[in-house]
Amino acid sequence: MVHPATAPKDAPQAFDFIVVGGGTAGCVVAGRLAENPQVSVLVIEAGPKYVDFHQAIPLRHFRSIN
Repeated sequence: MVHPATAPKDAPQAFDFIVVGGGTAGCVVAGRLAENPQVSVLVIEAGPKYVDFHQAIPLRHFRSIN
């Protein structure tokens, strides 16, 4: 279920697939599942509440966007 306090008003109340872990592999699996427009996918990630900017974007990517 989607928590009512954080969900958009039109969010589904049930999902066909739930992917636990929003890392690289979890996002790939969720992306492949979501290619079918007739299914709904929920990705759950329990990462830290605050991620330092320099930890979130590796240095090589930061240099490419400047």
